[in-house]
Amino acid sequence: MVITAIGLAVSGLDKPEGLQDQVKSLGTRHITYGVQPRDVNTFGAALIWALEQSLGPAFTPEVKDAWIAAYGALSVAMRRATT
Repeated sequence: MVITAIGLAVSGLDKPEGLQDQVKSLGTRHITYGVQPRDVNTFGAALIWALEQSLGPAFTPEVKDAWIAAYGALSVAMRRATT
């Protein structure tokens, strides 16, 4: 499910307005799962680490910055959608 959500976010980067309903639903589900803000940050750090490990030299500083920005935007949108 995590990979599906990340894939959804990545595929919608060029049209973020089309993701609003899906992001709201994702945020709502995470609240019902008991996810806390610190969990979102922990997962983000783990995601970046896993990408770095799996991509090796292809995980350039630019790629890292892009993933951090994309994940950050998604997590902020999820929080906003549920308030």
